[in-house]
Formats: sequence, structure tokens, C-alpha cells
Amino acid sequence: MAPHNTSNIILIGMPGAGKSTLGKLLAQSFGLEFVDTDTLLAEALKMPLQQYIDTHGQQSFRMLEDTLVANLHVQGCVIATGGSVVYGKKGMANLTGSGVVVYLHAGEQELQKRITAQPRAIVWPQGQSFQQLFAERDTLYRHYATIVLDTQTATPEQTVAQLAARFPRH
Repeated sequence: MAPHNTSNIILIGMPGAGKSTLGKLLAQSFGLEFVDTDTLLAEALKMPLQQYIDTHGQQSFRMLEDTLVANLHVQGCVIATGGSVVYGKKGMANLTGSGVVVYLHAGEQELQKRITAQPRAIVWPQGQSFQQLFAERDTLYRHYATIVLDTQTATPEQTVAQLAARFPRH
């Protein structure tokens, strides 16, 4: 399926890029299991992620997220990650060693529209503009990505087809 004897497809990107939506479609298309690290984290915390961030702070959340992802050992999965996963070095080392990392990219304005339309938990430092957050994370996403896919104009089905073309054995 993927280079380096790996078995997972790991989706990274900003909130609203389509990681969970595309992850489910990819898993179904490729006959793989689907894992959403935000869901795993919320289940472990027994509370919504934004509630945890508001109560315990962003730094605490990032440490927990990094620990969870660093200790995630799965094979044959499509893994949708939280947007802030790229801040965790141990977690990203585990993910990059377990599969192909796909950065789902959309433009800054499009992401702002999607986030406004469907609010979600975001690790977003106070005083930082969305433009600054986007620029900071875009650099990190590109650093870790094996593949960059544009999700701005393509439908989820088109994006799945683009990725499937990269993995002809599926």
C-alpha cells in the first residue's frame, strides 16, 4: 500500500480540511479501519475536547494529545488526527514511522468559512490571528507530509480518487 513497509494512511491538516470526512471514505474505499485521534482523546478524557482545553489549557491538551498519538500502535488504518498533532514530536515520530502522512490542504479563507459553519475544538493561542495560526501550521504540515492533497475545490469523492491513484494496490 505505502512505501517503507508501512500500513497506515495518516491524515493531517487544519480543522475543517476534511480529515474525519475523508478518513471514513478512504477507510471504506481501501478496506481499512478508521481511527480518529480526537475521538480517542475525548473518550479517554470523558469530556469534549474544547471543554478540556478551556479548563486545563492548551499546553496540557497538547501534551495529552502527543502522549496518546505516541502510544497509538495500529496497522491497516486510516488515521484522522487533530489539527494540533504536528506540535507533538513523539506523536509525529510514531505516525511518520507507521504510514504515509497526507496533508489535506485548503486555503485559509476556505478553512475559516468551514470552521465558522461547523465550530470545532481548536488549539489556538490567544492573541494569534487565524492567518498566523494557518501559516505556522502549514509549515509543520508540509514538513511531515509525504503527500499534499488540495481539499479546497475537490469533492470528498474526488480527493479519495486522487489518493487511491497513489496506491494502485487498493
